[in-house]
Amino acid sequence: MNINYYCVISAQTYDVIVLNRFYSQLKTIISLLDINLSGPVKLPTVIRKITVLRSPHIDKKAREQFEQRLHKQVFFFGFSNVISLVLFKYIVKTKISGIFFKVTTITCVNSSIG
Repeated sequence: MNINYYCVISAQTYDVIVLNRFYSQLKTIISLLDINLSGPVKLPTVIRKITVLRSPHIDKKAREQFEQRLHKQVFFFGFSNVISLVLFKYIVKTKISGIFFKVTTITCVNSSIG
């Protein structure tokens, strides 16, 4: 298969279960279309911690801590024609909820090295 177009999807979510569901949806789309997949590449989880005083008046030692985790993954796809690329981008944008993602398209020019 001659790959002319590449697509990079970087996905972010606060729930790792939603990210795994997104990956399973991508695998079903890939099985229907003729697409090459490289990934997922798991990026480091960003942990944001917040400390809040329980009582604003007297007890300074009584505190609560909260944390927010942001999970990230990157997927690389290879396409042989533009039609499958456009169809894939449309399906990905319409089927996902709960995930922040960015789609980047790269056009590759085949050159023979010899």
